[in-house]
Amino acid sequence: MTSFDQLQDVITREHQFEIQFICKFPKKSQLSASFEAQKRNYLFTEIPFGNFSYLFQFYDSSAFTKVINPNTYPVKVKLKDMIYMGIKVQSSLSNIRLFVESCRATPHDNPNDPIYYDIITNGCTKDKTTKVYSGSLKEFQFGLQAFSFIGDYEQVPV
Repeated sequence: MTSFDQLQDVITREHQFEIQFICKFPKKSQLSASFEAQKRNYLFTEIPFGNFSYLFQFYDSSAFTKVINPNTYPVKVKLKDMIYMGIKVQSSLSNIRLFVESCRATPHDNPNDPIYYDIITNGCTKDKTTKVYSGSLKEFQFGLQAFSFIGDYEQVPV
């Protein structure tokens, strides 16, 4: 069962509805809304410039000092909890600059999924809960409230 306010909505930060019931299971189970990050680095090569790679990570707080271990992915969070992410470029080239033009979430690990939610578009935040933190010319740090896609989706790849 799924409820929604507007037909065009693709995400929610609210619990959809609540039905009280009692149920007993012979074993334990766990339900959660979670995020799953891309776990491997992307390597780009351009002959006149050399090599560089991007590293996308989750952090445990807005201090961006402790990286969440990728072995614990997917990161499990409650709806509306703040989640903190950062992307940085790694290169031996001194003149590399990072500009995050876009960031979107999809219900599957496919950036071209027809169902998506824009977080950043054309360098501007689109999600009202997104906060950009000071970084450097080679890194971008931001946080936003956790959400889930409306429908039967377990994770939110960013």
